Amino acid sequence: DDIFQMASKDQAMFNAKGYGLPTGSFKKFEDALILALLSSKKSQETASVIDGRLWFNTAALSRKLNMIENFMESLFPIVHILGLPKRGTELQCCQVLNSEQRPRNVKAYFNQIIIGGGYNKTSGMTGKDSKTLHMFPKPVEELLLTYLALVHPFQARVVPLVVKNYDQDFSDYLWTSKGKKWSTTKFTRVLRDKTRDISSNGVGFGLHDIRHISAGVNDHYDLKQPEPNNSIDHVADLSSGHKT
Repeated sequence: DDIFQMASKDQAMFNAKGYGLPTGSFKKFEDALILALLSSKKSQETASVIDGRLWFNTAALSRKLNMIENFMESLFPIVHILGLPKRGTELQCCQVLNSEQRPRNVKAYFNQIIIGGGYNKTSGMTGKDSKTLHMFPKPVEELLLTYLALVHPFQARVVPLVVKNYDQDFSDYLWTSKGKKWSTTKFTRVLRDKTRDISSNGVGFGLHDIRHISAGVNDHYDLKQPEPNNSIDHVADLSSGHKT
């Protein structure tokens, strides 16, 4: 509840470069995390203070980054499917911090975490964007908030110490690991691997597949509250992106 209360203080309309939940509402978490790491005996595996200087064990930090990547690969299918699947181009552009080019997508509105966008199926044809909102069950929100409060700041600090070649703006984005922004190929591979693991027949589903079946799955298990519609084409409309 505390983390939700802190997130609710997010200045959703504040578009200054570098601002977002990690650098705004959760900023004090980052400072507290660094202090906790430095005072913990276990943290000496990762960092230590010698002669007044902070030294890092890069091998230990690399292992931490591997753990973060594994966590993100487990988190992505949950967020993607339960938050209504987005297209690959939308996923690649999903930002947690404002940049000079565009505002962030992940914000807190009315005690709820949303991923907002400005792209839909007709954008390319009409030249006009249509606002989209993706929301989540509370357990998924908690996972997202924990990542934004603790893991994102840690990764933002550690990657430049360990990774030689990384995307300079990687920390602006939600879906990154080891300093690299995820590509459509990465999204598809992660989805296929994770859905194959839980499939009864060993079949995995990629980005395109999930977009076409998720609306029916959500309707079947009542995971969403769609508007009343008795049309036989209701699920087909949703899976085609007409409502997303």
